[in-house]
Amino acid sequence: PVGAPGAGAGWVDRTAVMEPGCALAVELMRGDFAAAAIGTCTYVDGSRVHGFGHEFQTLGETLLPMSVAYIYTVVASSEISFKLGGPLTPAGSVTQDRPSGITGYLDRPAPMVPFDVRMHNPVTKREESFHFEITQNTSLFQRLLIGAVQDCFTRAEATLGPNTKRYVITVDLEGLEPWSYED
Repeated sequence: PVGAPGAGAGWVDRTAVMEPGCALAVELMRGDFAAAAIGTCTYVDGSRVHGFGHEFQTLGETLLPMSVAYIYTVVASSEISFKLGGPLTPAGSVTQDRPSGITGYLDRPAPMVPFDVRMHNPVTKREESFHFEITQNTSLFQRLLIGAVQDCFTRAEATLGPNTKRYVITVDLEGLEPWSYED
């Protein structure tokens, strides 16, 4: 997970639509931290979309957010070239991830789990807030959440050198009583 400035670029065409040859993003996390896999849309048939031409993670039946993406640049290399890009506009969901490619639907949204993380240092009085969403996919969720929370600590308290932190984590889930953990 990284800070995601890409979607904020004002010069990018936000009216782009999902069509063969365009960049297609499978969004795993979005907001203050973002993670997405970007490939090529290969075929659109009504609301059905096919892409990549290879597996993403070979998840089989799944439900992951899909977006039209934008490629900012190509990094050329004699070893392996790659593209740098990011999601632009939500465009339904990926429902199948098979060895031959991914398939999804433009008219089926994929739910994500929202997170609000607030960091407060009582000594320095510094406060930071982070807002992001993570896919509900159980194979990917835990690793993405751990990475995002670690990055929250790094960005909120970028102390140089060895140090110790005391923290209290309070989890407040809708419909349940909040609980706290201190270490």
